[in-house]
Amino acid sequence: MKKIIIVIISCPIFFSLVCAITIYTSVRNLGAIKIENSTQTSLKIVGKVEMKKSEITENANVIGDFKVFNSTLNDVKTVGFLELDENSKINGDVKVTGKVKVFNSTLNNIKTVGFLDLYENSKINGDIKVDGNLFMSQSRIEKQLNITSENIEIKDNSYVKNIYVIKDKDNSDEVITLDNSTVDGNIEFESKLGKVKLKNGAKVTGTVIGGTVDTI
Repeated sequence: MKKIIIVIISCPIFFSLVCAITIYTSVRNLGAIKIENSTQTSLKIVGKVEMKKSEITENANVIGDFKVFNSTLNDVKTVGFLELDENSKINGDVKVTGKVKVFNSTLNNIKTVGFLDLYENSKINGDIKVDGNLFMSQSRIEKQLNITSENIEIKDNSYVKNIYVIKDKDNSDEVITLDNSTVDGNIEFESKLGKVKLKNGAKVTGTVIGGTVDTI
């Protein structure tokens, strides 16, 4: 029989703490928690979560700030702010309404409404759809990027397979800035109002459809 040991230390000032144990059940809470060196099936919380060197095998559902360091998750749903760092991995689906920051970590499928920032050798291997601005530095998107955005910045030797820009309801101009980076395929603007700016040897190996190209 597997033992279930849950140790929670809490006070009005500091986080609740779940650490240094193996957990075979779910954690549900209202407030703020830290999870360290543990494995659990699921997480559901309204508040703040800081997770280090841990694993969630099924679902993580957070309304608030969710910071993940050197950890592994399956499916993640966040309303608020999601940050991944220190070689974290999400193997399933990510759905975020808010902002996502990724440093040196790997995701599979992701759908966001808000901002997505990728830094320091981060990688998205699966399907991606973004409704909001995108910033990339030293990172890779291995499949087609589907995005609704007026501002897309890809720099510092980043890589994207293809880009399809979905028009927004306002039919605003859409700008993609490529700086020392590669789009290995086509860029297509549904609105026909797109602009691609190429800097420092950036390149598009395919065709730009529905937009203009300006080499700076």
